Amino acid sequence: MTEFVRQPESNNIFENSETCQIILRHKDDFADTYNRNADNKISFLQVKGKLEKVCNCYWQKQKEFERTNNYSNKLEKITSHKIIIPIENERAIEIVVSLFSKNINTFEKEFSYKIGKFKEVSFIKPPNNNVIIQDTMFKFLDYNQEGDASCNKGFQTTYEKVQELEIPTKDLNKDADKQIWDNYVIALKKLIKKREQVWKIKKISQPYFEKNKSTKNETENRNSFIDDEINEDDLINQFE
Repeated sequence: MTEFVRQPESNNIFENSETCQIILRHKDDFADTYNRNADNKISFLQVKGKLEKVCNCYWQKQKEFERTNNYSNKLEKITSHKIIIPIENERAIEIVVSLFSKNINTFEKEFSYKIGKFKEVSFIKPPNNNVIIQDTMFKFLDYNQEGDASCNKGFQTTYEKVQELEIPTKDLNKDADKQIWDNYVIALKKLIKKREQVWKIKKISQPYFEKNKSTKNETENRNSFIDDEINEDDLINQFE
């Protein structure tokens, strides 16, 4: 079993003494989707080349989310992990992943990660709370490629250790802030809808122009108006 060295208790930092290989499963058009994102300055081909070699990674546990199972059509809770991989000066790849498995034969199954988010981010200061630091090599496979059980041992060890971590307070606060903002937007939309004024117009006059004695042309450079008539009782009721 791989040994994890625990660092100071207050920060819950663990450092793995061995390198492991992890499979990342993705969609067919994954590379094109990544390259179309203007915030990603490094091409996916370059990123892939770096991540397929040994790289120092920071692993953290993330909040569970719900999704519908494609087979049972039922909601299920999914545990997610975040991986931060420095790739250049003050730049890193941030990946949010969830557990994935694929049958190889009757007796074997691949255990790997399914990519949820994959983006380039600024990297000024490494995570220093509830984190596993581990040298990792990644193997990219799309969902249609055959299963590979060669990485199961390293994957299981890493997955279990990340699961033992607490979710970083920063990420919890981020989720709470997002929920507050979403609720605010919903409430604001309801308030605007409630305050919309709809008045029934009884009569509309023909257009007419303001008087202007300084011009010979009666309609030249003059403002035009129309009058509309509404029910005064309706107007009073709207503001009560």
